[in-house]
Amino acid sequence: MNIKSIIAIIGALAALAATIATVQIKTVEGHQIGVLETWSDGVVEDALQPKTYVFIPGFNKKVFLYDVNQQVFVMNDNKVDFAEGRDADAYVVQSAEGQDMRISLNLQWRRDPFKVVDLHKTVRDAVEERLLRPEIMRVVKDAATKRSALEVYSGQGLVDLQQEIEEKLTNPNSELRSRGIIINNFVIEGIKLDPNYVEQIKLRQVAVQ
Repeated sequence: MNIKSIIAIIGALAALAATIATVQIKTVEGHQIGVLETWSDGVVEDALQPKTYVFIPGFNKKVFLYDVNQQVFVMNDNKVDFAEGRDADAYVVQSAEGQDMRISLNLQWRRDPFKVVDLHKTVRDAVEERLLRPEIMRVVKDAATKRSALEVYSGQGLVDLQQEIEEKLTNPNSELRSRGIIINNFVIEGIKLDPNYVEQIKLRQVAVQ
């Protein structure tokens, strides 16, 4: 084998190695949906279903992965590792008579697999801050501010408040649902009131009994 042939073989091997190095292998796992972006086409409308993809060299391609499993979002003052939310974030609203009510809540939600591409275009990973939080605050405020603190502090009034909020958030025609967020469950963990007002409530309850 002459020197030219050796050089040609070395060159071919180098080109092959360079090609292999630029091949992208991306796995979309079972609980995920992928969104592909390319320099030439922008965001590709067809979402990537779970499997392993091999992208040949060419225009730059990037895959964004989104979890479509159920997740937990909280607005409370308890630090938990399994849920998304800010620290010390119970929602404070005023009752019908002007009393501050510090409402701790949590909900279970997931991305609609058929709208992941739309979510990628609008909010990407910021679902909690740009969609969940503002809509939850709006719905909770609408329901809570028309009730008295005494009414919702405990008992059936608290149950009714939670049920009204959950029905609005889980409604198939809700704002969140139209954006691609499915709410599966909503729970009010508790409502804290001014201690002096709580004492007044207890005295009233004793008087009634």
